[in-house]
Formats: sequence, structure tokens, C-alpha cells
Amino acid sequence: MRRTAPFLPSVPIALACARLMRGLPHLALLLLATACALPGATDDGAGPRSPEAPTQAERVYARVSPAVAYVDTPLSTGTAVLVAPERMLTNAHVLWPQDSVRLVFPDGREVERARVLVQDALRDLALIEVPGIGTSQDSVAPLPLADAEDLPIGAPVYLVGYPAEMELFPQPAITRGILSLRRHWDAGDLTYLQTDAAIAGGQSGGALVDGEGRMIGVSGLIFGEGGFALAADATAALAHLARIESGRDKEANAALRTLPVASPEMGGARQSTQRVDLAEPFAEASFVFYPEFGEAVEVEASPGAGVDVFLELLSPYGDLEVEADEQGAAGVEQGRFTALSSGPHVLVIGRIDGNARGANVPVVASHPLLRLADPDDGRRLAPGDGIVASLEHPGDIDIFELRTTGEQEVVITVDTANFVPDLLLEPLDGDEDAPLIPGASGEGNALGLASRAVLPAGSAARWSVRIADMDGVAQGGYFLHVEAR
Repeated sequence: MRRTAPFLPSVPIALACARLMRGLPHLALLLLATACALPGATDDGAGPRSPEAPTQAERVYARVSPAVAYVDTPLSTGTAVLVAPERMLTNAHVLWPQDSVRLVFPDGREVERARVLVQDALRDLALIEVPGIGTSQDSVAPLPLADAEDLPIGAPVYLVGYPAEMELFPQPAITRGILSLRRHWDAGDLTYLQTDAAIAGGQSGGALVDGEGRMIGVSGLIFGEGGFALAADATAALAHLARIESGRDKEANAALRTLPVASPEMGGARQSTQRVDLAEPFAEASFVFYPEFGEAVEVEASPGAGVDVFLELLSPYGDLEVEADEQGAAGVEQGRFTALSSGPHVLVIGRIDGNARGANVPVVASHPLLRLADPDDGRRLAPGDGIVASLEHPGDIDIFELRTTGEQEVVITVDTANFVPDLLLEPLDGDEDAPLIPGASGEGNALGLASRAVLPAGSAARWSVRIADMDGVAQGGYFLHVEAR
């Protein structure tokens, strides 16, 4: 379905992933929340002190910072924390879509290609492997973990990471706050620790620690208009990742999607010709391509007579670089733009008309096109289903087909920790002017990241269920439930 069609949003929720998108300041403004300045004296509220006596914040920083590394990828920056020998904990969205990343430690050590070991695309968690770091022969020790359940509400906590960092060899920053609340996300079986410690993009994957410098959480979300930070319980996060690594978490494995990459046999080919089968009305196909910064990108689709198609070209950040639908049913569609970032771009080509006539459309591009299969698109749903799905890339829209008897009320719920869900239902039978049903903010997700739509009894039997990120800039897994009642 075209993104220019009416797409009614769910109730806005003031929560967004905190990530820093280099080179795209307008997107950074969408993703970053302005954190409130923290009150309090520089002596941690303990009154006058001797210049020789370090504050609690100074002691915590000295203990924690050596184990907190800067994460640098072609698309974003973030933070990772050494939690065991050769293992660093971070957020999955910091790494997407890389299989290795650059790490910089506060002592100046640089790891140019640290391997991404395991990812949890449902809970936005990941482990990075760094051989030799944190072993008995190394000068950096992993951070000890503490049980967050033992920490009372109101206890002082600290965030250590690399917020809004742009240097190649930076030092971590520290902010201070209190443990404000615990929020348990039932679908993901994960508790989040809420704090008023200041947070900004780049802090994702950072360490939330107690007053002794022990790690209690991994930061990744901004909650509410006041800019609260939410950090996933570190002990529980590592337990989930261990289950994924052992193959015991089938749901999380089902949510993890990787983008296709160019194969060696493609060589230095700079042009690609594909034939796209758009036999079904409103059918779509997607491709990934990898231009370098500053390169010109050109795409052309030549449908047969009587078939109306559109082209969309999306940046790695979900920006709509090109939207082409100017020639009508018989025309050639063309798109041109200059890549403002290196990395995976997405081409979407689809039919606009509902004509039953088949279409095999040739597509010529200036870059090799790699077919992007989306197992969620076209998937059929029925009352009683509970599935795991995923937005493959920023700007992705998943489209399911829901079939009901119409005899019962049906509730559709999207539940996630990765994005602000935008849910929309459209009837596929009967009156074309029938109203669409948008999702609304639903109960049951302590993070505020759920959307729910209700089909009253007596509704049409076939519905299109469309799910996207409200801001179009995030990707990751989600739970989708269909309940009859």
C-alpha cells in the first residue's frame, strides 16, 4: 500500500528510541528528547566537602568508565558495556544492520571490526564479541552486575555512555539521577528501570549503575515528555540473550531479520536489471541496494499498457528520497536522487490499480538490486493467532490479511519495545467507502508502545492489517495478537 494513501495514526506516545543518526540532523531531532537539567549540588547533596575527598559520582565514574566503549557504525553511534570477558552488552538498534562494528575504549584502544555475536530483535538487545578484552591478562575488568530488585526506589543511580558524541576517540559522559520506578513489559518478560538521569542519542547501550558502580540496567529508551530514561534490567537482558545464543528462544530468533548483501560474484557491476512479478492487484516488491555517499542513483520501471505502478526509494533512515507515480497507467516511472549516506537503501515497486491483469515489470537501476523478502507481507491472520513479526528496515510497512466470521468482536493488538506502532485496518470486502479503523494506544504495555484496534461484531469478514512505525525511522520485532471475544 502506498505511503501517500490515508494513513491514520494511533494516539501519539512521547517515547522514542534514543539514537544518534550522523549526518541527518532533522532525523536526530525527531529521535532525541531534551532531558531536564538535574538539580542538586556538585557534592551529591552531602554539603561542603574537602577538595581532596572525591564525590560519589567521581568514584562511580572512575570504576565504571574503563568498561564502557564507544560504538561507531556507518549509520549511527552508541555505547556498549563490558559485562563478561570478551562480551559487551548493548542495544540491537545501535548495531543495525551491521555484523561488525568499531569500538573505542576510554584508554584509547580501538577495535575496528568487533563481531556482533547475538541479537534480540524483540527486546532490542545484543552482545558484541571482543577477543582478549576483559580477560585476566587485560587491564579492563568487566562491570559487576547487581540485582536491580534489591535497589530501593529513590536510590541514586548513574548513566555512563556516549550521548551525542561525534569524536573519533571520545571519553564517556556521566549523568546522575534517582531510580524513579520499575516498569515490567509483560510480552517481552523484561523489567525496565526508570530514572530522571539525563539521556540523549548515543547513550543507547550505556550502563545504568548503582552508587557502588555495579551495573543494573542497559539504557535504550526515552520515556515521557519529561525525558525519563528507561534501562532494561541487565541481569534479565543477559539471560534472554543466553537463551537466544543457545537456540532456546524461538520467538526472538523469528523476529531477527538480516538484509541481503552483495555477493562476490556480482563483482563491480554498476547496473542491475530485474523483472518484477506484480500479477496480483496492489502487489509490491522490495529490493535493497548499497550506494556510497554522494553517488547518483537512478531507477526506471516500464510496466505494460494498462498497468499502473509506483516507485519509492528509501534511505537507511527511512527518508522517502523518491516517490514516482507521474505517468499514469501506461507510463514509464523514473526516480533519481543523490545518496546522502552510505548503507542499505530500499526500493519499493508496486501496483496501484486493482486490475486483475497480470504484470511482469522490468526494472533497471544504476546499482545492483538485491531482493528483500518480507515473510510478514501477505500473511493471513485469524482470531486466536499470536505471532512474532518484524519491521525489516526504517520505513517498512507490514501488511497482513485478517479473516473473521464477523460473528464476534475481534481485538488486534501490536505490542513492542522497538517503535511507536501505527496500526490501521481497512475492509477488503464490500463498500470501498467504508471507514478505516485506526489503532489507539492500548493497555498492557508498560512502555506505552502498544496499539489496539477493535472490530465490532458484524464487521466485514476480510481486513487488511497495516503496521508501521509512526515516525518511520525504526525497525525491529513486535508481537501481534488477534483475539475474539
